[in-house]
Amino acid sequence: MIYVLGSANADLVFRVPAVPLAGQTLLASDYCVLPGGKGLNQAVAAARLGSTVEFVGAVGSDANGHMLLGVMAANKVGTLHLTRVTGVPTGCAGIFVGDDGENAIAAAPGANSFASASAIPTGAFVLTQLEVPLVEVTQAAGAASTFILNPAPAKPIPDSLIARCTVITPNESEAASLTGIDLNDDASIELAAQDLLSRGAQHVIITLGARGVYWAHPGGSEYFDAPQVEVVDTTGAGDAFNGALAHHLHAATSMREAIPLAVQIASISTTHVGAIDPSPL
Repeated sequence: MIYVLGSANADLVFRVPAVPLAGQTLLASDYCVLPGGKGLNQAVAAARLGSTVEFVGAVGSDANGHMLLGVMAANKVGTLHLTRVTGVPTGCAGIFVGDDGENAIAAAPGANSFASASAIPTGAFVLTQLEVPLVEVTQAAGAASTFILNPAPAKPIPDSLIARCTVITPNESEAASLTGIDLNDDASIELAAQDLLSRGAQHVIITLGARGVYWAHPGGSEYFDAPQVEVVDTTGAGDAFNGALAHHLHAATSMREAIPLAVQIASISTTHVGAIDPSPL
């Protein structure tokens, strides 16, 4: 069983020529409302690959919450520990997707602020992010025997939490935020990874977008390239990677084998609009 502690959002996605600048108004060519939230995206990715997944989070008692419950049911994501909060809207994100596939996102947590890790049992396999309260992430880390932390969105976290990480998976900007190191070349990427290892993480995986990922551990490090695909929307690519990584590691796949499999899933996820493809992975 994989316990995914995280957010569930209704994503309002706008198709624009380019991500708007400050003060700029653009005419969108299209828009849609899609299921999202880092926790839900990751849970669906792992479940579609065959893992038994229990989602630990919260949604509102509104229409968006009802829609997300339907998505979880359709993708066989367990909701035994999902809370429905009355009087609070389901989390929501506004996403601008440019013609080049790049995106900008603003998210309102809503009911995600009520996610609780209290139901996660001792010894659990846990995947989580930082779109739910840090106190709940910390509680989940204390219960877990395997703890995968996707430290997104970037925010300060204590070394005591990093030290609980079996795997920590920042992207370049999140790694820079955590370490104070500007990741602008291979040397700085390695330096940032070594900093996180020195603070107690067992494995550091820095996701590099189209370049793939960098993996560092006490025994060494290496890069894994991403396959070339026609990018439509990069929204949720990191979530697809994390969900796929959790699936393969939970299935006792070695890290060296699990990473390229997860990179492949992340690349596939960029070939459609939205974080969750309406068709199976």
